[in-house]
Amino acid sequence: TWNMNDQETPESLAELLFPANRVSNELADIYVVGVQEGPISTDVIQLRVQKALGEDYCKIAGELNGPINIVVFARMHLTWLIEHAETDRVATKLGGMMRTKGGVGVSLLIAGVR
Repeated sequence: TWNMNDQETPESLAELLFPANRVSNELADIYVVGVQEGPISTDVIQLRVQKALGEDYCKIAGELNGPINIVVFARMHLTWLIEHAETDRVATKLGGMMRTKGGVGVSLLIAGVR
């Protein structure tokens, strides 16, 4: 997860996603990126994650709750194993009226395992 502290999304997220000296065959099969105090729109974050990961990955699911965001990307060759992607969000401030506090979540069935 990443607390953006209301800052602009960096142009490149490669440093955030990839440890130093990693090569593409050592990258994770699934990336889950969580953001707090980020932009209200998910588009910028998701597009920059996709750009950093490249065309071998695709978005599986994502959820937004005001400035709280989660997005899941997986390698393309694994997508046929992923089913029942479900998302949810809970706002906890002022009876759920304001979405500045709360949570987001994603549930997946991968090769028959939740």
